[in-house]
Amino acid sequence: MLATSVAASAQVFKSSLTADVESRTKAVVKKNPVQISTPLTKKVDFKAVNNGMRKAEGLELPMKMIQSEYTEDEVPRCSVIEFLEANVQDEDGNIYDVAIKNFGGQDGGYKTERDGEELIYGRYDAENNTIIVPSGQLIYLVGGEGFDFTYECYLYGWDKDDKGLEEFVFEIDDEGNIETNVATYQVLFEDPDDGNTYFLFMGSEPRFVPVNAVQTGYTTRSDAWAFDLDEPAAVEDFEYSVNILNFCGNNMVTAEIDDDLSVTFPLNQIVGDYDYTAWGKNNGYPYDFGFYQALLCVVVDDEGHISADYDNPITGHIEGNTMYLDDMVIQTNFIENVGCLRDAYFSEYTLTLDNGNFSIVGDDPQVETGIENFNNTREYKIKNTPTYNLMGQQVNRKDVKGLMIRDGKKYIAK
Repeated sequence: MLATSVAASAQVFKSSLTADVESRTKAVVKKNPVQISTPLTKKVDFKAVNNGMRKAEGLELPMKMIQSEYTEDEVPRCSVIEFLEANVQDEDGNIYDVAIKNFGGQDGGYKTERDGEELIYGRYDAENNTIIVPSGQLIYLVGGEGFDFTYECYLYGWDKDDKGLEEFVFEIDDEGNIETNVATYQVLFEDPDDGNTYFLFMGSEPRFVPVNAVQTGYTTRSDAWAFDLDEPAAVEDFEYSVNILNFCGNNMVTAEIDDDLSVTFPLNQIVGDYDYTAWGKNNGYPYDFGFYQALLCVVVDDEGHISADYDNPITGHIEGNTMYLDDMVIQTNFIENVGCLRDAYFSEYTLTLDNGNFSIVGDDPQVETGIENFNNTREYKIKNTPTYNLMGQQVNRKDVKGLMIRDGKKYIAK
């Protein structure tokens, strides 16, 4: 009886995975109808200008950034974007000299005809050191090849007062970081079958940090073992802790650093927003699958089976400009009778800065680190103790509000 039940459950599971992908994709896409009071302003046709490259004078391109924003579930998400040279004009003859590739990342749940090639265009204002991007641009197609529907998705944004934006403004500071006037941005599309307009949420509170490091290592993401982890990263260095944006090609994580240059990652940081809870419900499963988490891998047996330690953090150490981590695995929460959904196993992970050493090491990698060499008095450490939000991500205590964690204690920043 038990064997029959297990077999039947396995068959249901298999059938759910081979359900009609097209109908489920269309249902997921068309879940947010929007009432539009005025017609959509669409900028579709950008044509190359054949009078030579119009360079954005004063702006060094190409420029690779890590974009960080929040999802609908308030989970921080990272993606790699590039600012490139462009020389195109719109239907009104306006010239645009900057192209932004992969703005907002690509929502991986939808098949597109332009996957990884999404471009929006802007113009550089040298006087104000800003890039101005008109809203309403075609950013990607949902559906397309393999489906009987194709939706043209157009980019729109709102400021912190929920006012619709005619332009996205990217302001570049002296350190190369970018701030924007966008509080929330979405893509809107019209379905010719029912005449309604729908939206896909893309992100909120976006910020942009220059790529300043590279990640390498062995992973099981490929079909066979290969030294194929080669991901850019943006490192925010707070001396006794760092934020790593685009960690292993996922989101942002925080690592704590001690005087002996040992590195510790707080447990249960969310490193991937893959919405497997929704996936489970779509496939008839009532489980709360949760999100991917970074976990220390402690055992790989002779058959290649991986065991993760849910009680101990990922650890490593720093030498000069490089961080070395112990083996680790990224996977979801464990569910009884179902197991874990695993993304990848990582071995010999390194994070190497493009320029200079980690702050705690100093300029000279030969200099010993310790109390004698740094002003690490009790007062200094108290003043510089890192502050975290409830997701375990480091934040600037001067700029945030709400419930925070500092030195293991919770407090409210008003």
